[in-house]
Amino acid sequence: RKIIEGYKQYIKAMINRVNTYTGQLYKDDPTIFSWQLANEARCNNGPHGLPVKNCNTDTITKWMDEIATFIHKEDPNHLVSSGIEGIGLTPPAGVDPYTYVYTYTEGTDYEAISALDSIDYNTVHMYPVGWGLKDYAKDGVTWIQAHADVDKKFNKPTVVEEWGLSTSVDNVPIKERDPIYTQWMNAVLANDNIGMNMFWYVCGEDYYGTDGYLLEDDEITAVIDPFTKKLYAKQSCKNLDTVSIVHTDLVDVYYEIEGCLPKYGTCTGGKCCAHGTRCEGSEYYGQCRPIMEPPYRGATSPVEGYVLPGAKPTTGKKTTTTKSKRITTTTTTTSKTEPTSSDNCFSISLGFPCCKGNTVVYSDNDGDWGVENNEWCGISNNLPDVNESCFAEKLGYPCCSSCDVLYTDNDGEWGVENDNWCGIKDSC
Repeated sequence: RKIIEGYKQYIKAMINRVNTYTGQLYKDDPTIFSWQLANEARCNNGPHGLPVKNCNTDTITKWMDEIATFIHKEDPNHLVSSGIEGIGLTPPAGVDPYTYVYTYTEGTDYEAISALDSIDYNTVHMYPVGWGLKDYAKDGVTWIQAHADVDKKFNKPTVVEEWGLSTSVDNVPIKERDPIYTQWMNAVLANDNIGMNMFWYVCGEDYYGTDGYLLEDDEITAVIDPFTKKLYAKQSCKNLDTVSIVHTDLVDVYYEIEGCLPKYGTCTGGKCCAHGTRCEGSEYYGQCRPIMEPPYRGATSPVEGYVLPGAKPTTGKKTTTTKSKRITTTTTTTSKTEPTSSDNCFSISLGFPCCKGNTVVYSDNDGDWGVENNEWCGISNNLPDVNESCFAEKLGYPCCSSCDVLYTDNDGEWGVENDNWCGIKDSC
């Protein structure tokens, strides 16, 4: 139960995070399509690949229902999907009932999960070589259709969200896999219950992927582009707005430094060959990890004059960012030397409270802003200073810059900033 409750706290923090550039909570953000419970959750995904004790289809199904219900309660604006592969399904006619992926040994029951009211759509993955399937094209089409038939009974769409054949791991040459991919995509197009199809995987040429699944440019042009046009032609939504947003709210990790080799995630002599990363761990055996602190490389403002659909208007005077009432933030902060107040500041007239502390996380034309109790608050300059210490310092942890409580134990109240635990200040 502790792990489940901890996961719920993580979820709550995530969906209440504010987008740095749009000023919207993730749960209010129309650019987010849906939330997914986990990637390929199953009973045999324990530490080091060992099976999890006392885990079965009932375990996984009940867990998914509990977590999905929790997400819907916290965020009624977005869909929720399972993220499973589709393993565990009554085999169609002509399929050997002992075929691994149709058995329930992994603890997932596709039909039981699709039947949950809390799951808006179910997901299908497909890796026929690793699963021991023989006729990749035929068995793949059967797999796709079988899951769509189940979801149709519950009036829910099917999303084929991840599939592939590797030129290296699976030893399937490109000239052989392209026709197979075409057959799979034709099966998707022919099935009215499948609303979306994705591949493993398509990405920029600067990505250091080496597992043989990566689709090259000529494959995209010859195989994927025709499918995309046909799928688009089937949709009822026409003239979709595809205005580009030229900034990102995430770290730009895979931008290769010119002349730097190799393009892998392992450090070479303590250096990383991708912008936005740094070497963590051993100098020669460490990993290149994203640098999480702003400013991020290449972060710019949105396309001038373009407003995200559903974005909230700015409050008060013209400012550079929209503020939302409740947020979670990990923004790097600075501390003012001037004292502040809890009842006398500029933000009162704008509909936001005054901060109890004096830590600045954002400044605009209105003044200096902080974040306390998941809310923007204004920083004043004219009353006594407050106590900025906290219990966590004695335990080797820093004090939080905000008053956002994510976890409470016998030591006190805790928050998370810059991916580290921190103690809530005494002034909160």
